[in-house]
Amino acid sequence: MSLANIKTQIKANLDELVTATTLGEVHADDFSADPLQRNIANYPAAILTTPYVESEPLTNLENKRTAVFEVLIIEKQDNISNINDLETLIEAVLDKFDQDITLNGEAINIEPTTSPAVPSVTKVHGHMIMFALILRVNYCVESSA
Repeated sequence: MSLANIKTQIKANLDELVTATTLGEVHADDFSADPLQRNIANYPAAILTTPYVESEPLTNLENKRTAVFEVLIIEKQDNISNINDLETLIEAVLDKFDQDITLNGEAINIEPTTSPAVPSVTKVHGHMIMFALILRVNYCVESSA
């Protein structure tokens, strides 16, 4: 289990949501641009950020790590046609991770949660709504005892 493999699997799950037309496109964040300054062609777009990691001893031979990933979802306000569109989108993304809680064997488990939507923000070409899904991924690494 490695952090790089976990991020790759999260991206693969998000890419499957593009194939299913739930998402328009997915980016793995390289910190080259502000999320709202990216050249996004298809909405809703997901941006997978670099995680922060918490660690604690599990046994004298293993450490449990929790990688916390933020997935920013950006949607055009014009694409929201009814009061439940954002909730439907949130649930579709969360359902994808609920169906793969070990990230194809790369993790012990994944704890998907959401954060509240931020107020709509103005972009050069209209209004956007951005919210974050927080994915807490637990995995083990061998410690040097």
